[in-house]
Amino acid sequence: MNESPLEVAAGCAHPERRRRALARWFRHLLRARSDAPLAARAQGRLVGLAGAAAPGACLLPPARLLGLLPVLLGFGPRACARRVAWLARWGERDPEVPHWHVGPVGVEPALQGRGIGTRLLDSLCARFDAARGAAWLETDRADNVRFYRRFGFEVADEVEVLGVRSWLMQREAGASTRS
Repeated sequence: MNESPLEVAAGCAHPERRRRALARWFRHLLRARSDAPLAARAQGRLVGLAGAAAPGACLLPPARLLGLLPVLLGFGPRACARRVAWLARWGERDPEVPHWHVGPVGVEPALQGRGIGTRLLDSLCARFDAARGAAWLETDRADNVRFYRRFGFEVADEVEVLGVRSWLMQREAGASTRS
């Protein structure tokens, strides 16, 4: 995620600083959620993660968002403002109907293409289907669009955020997945 187009566009130019700030961001964000993410480990090391906020829990209440402000400022003032604009832009499009909100999803780059992400998404989709719930996600990579389509997600909208194309994707409850 460190090199995603939106992360780079958000303005934290130094890759190592961005990596550290992202690690803090996701630690705090995941703690703010009620559902634990799915994790893939290899030799005791985290190599993949897939989270989804339960229906009604994807937009954090203002008090929790304020608690994230110090973490956001770790990106630097300009990058913080750009990240807030990014999240607001995606939030404008968040469906009003109950849905699972997918993210973060990621696999360590050196291990991509080995089925780790597929297993994580299969598990998430099984959770959605058991709950008969729709799902929603945003991505800034065309390759991810192809990947998520394999699990029944369809593009609902495309928006530009910080000059970067984003795809907003939905999955209906019980959508067919790859065979």
